[in-house]
Amino acid sequence: MRVITYGTFDTLHYGHIRLLKRAHALGTHLTVALSTDAFNETKGKTAKFTWEQRKSDLEALSYVDEIIPEENWDQKLTDVKDHNIDIFTMGDDWVGKFDFLKEHCNVVYLERTQDISSTMIRNASKPSDDSEVNQGKQMDDSTKRTHEIHKITLDELTNPTGTLKTRRLFDELKSLQPAPLTREWLEAAILISIFRVARPMKTLVFINKLRAMAKTKDQKKQFEKFHADMAAYLSPIMITNHGYIEEQKAFGAQSHPEIWAGIKSHMKTLKAAGHKVFLNSGTLLGLVRDGKLIDHDNDIDIGLILDANSEDEAVIAWDKVTQELRGMGILSEEMSEPQNGMLRLKHIAGYTVDVFPAWFADNKVYVFPHTFGEIEPKDVYPFRTCKITGLDQPAKPEKMLAINYGPGWDKKDPLWKFVRPAGFDSFLKKVSHLK
Repeated sequence: MRVITYGTFDTLHYGHIRLLKRAHALGTHLTVALSTDAFNETKGKTAKFTWEQRKSDLEALSYVDEIIPEENWDQKLTDVKDHNIDIFTMGDDWVGKFDFLKEHCNVVYLERTQDISSTMIRNASKPSDDSEVNQGKQMDDSTKRTHEIHKITLDELTNPTGTLKTRRLFDELKSLQPAPLTREWLEAAILISIFRVARPMKTLVFINKLRAMAKTKDQKKQFEKFHADMAAYLSPIMITNHGYIEEQKAFGAQSHPEIWAGIKSHMKTLKAAGHKVFLNSGTLLGLVRDGKLIDHDNDIDIGLILDANSEDEAVIAWDKVTQELRGMGILSEEMSEPQNGMLRLKHIAGYTVDVFPAWFADNKVYVFPHTFGEIEPKDVYPFRTCKITGLDQPAKPEKMLAINYGPGWDKKDPLWKFVRPAGFDSFLKKVSHLK
């Protein structure tokens, strides 16, 4: 069943989206006759956006199958015939006006969404802080289009339809990337990725850039609302430094005794084989800062001090440890990546257990992938016993955590994004041959 509807669709909003979605639901193919700029002039109407821009907005909606120009009042009958239309539909503010088409197709008048219109949005809208509109200047085409995409994504965030053609929007937005990045561009890029549940690492970088842009109290409040709305949209999934994870599979939703029992078992096995192992990274951070595993975390981190006094010796020792643990049968073979500086042990209660190499050289400590010579061996070994778990941790864990997570390590931050020190590039290159 082929459906057709008409309109200007300027400043696309959720009322438009709701109407178009219902129009498509009447059949299997929806054609939108989009009023041209010239036709709008004859109606005494001036659209904020050009026909091409409005067409691009509509093309981003998965339930719009075809767009044709509406050039005059009298073309409707011709359109119905030329496009083999079965159903003609308009908003109920046009009731009775197109009944003459009933001889050729079904005519349906859909209830319009109350309290929303393009005119209302234009009259009520305020320019964003970082756009040239705010300075009373004419926006260039790139800024205008970014503003449009930003509006479309915010509408989808607050009134989800699940029908945006996000790949097309993302490709277009990427071509519009400004320098420096603006708030509107960042928010649109973040939301498109969130809608697609894609590009978690890059999206987390963008979220942190957006947060860093919020300087004033009002800007910080605006960011907090954006982040809260984004998190609500994603739920029951959340975005973390490990990617998108299900809330129910994060530590905050689980009982921890079985997990700690498994960690103790693994560390006991490694110690019995003569290895110095300690609680590391997120696992260490949770214990020192929160007294438990981090709520939004979903893996276990262990450091293993290699028998090595240089980077080259560490590469050889890492290969030896890999073969040894493989022979012990405690490796998760399909998930271990020794060539990337990470071994994965057998799962504990469904959670991964990652082992990372550490070594001392020239009175400096190297713990892949976060600590590159900033602390001394005495800050790590002899180990301190964790009062909560009875397991080994660095002698001065706060020093290592400050390196790993930065000066704000003692404050909870689900949006934290890890950046590996460039100094480890040489080590990674040398272990890249390992299997």
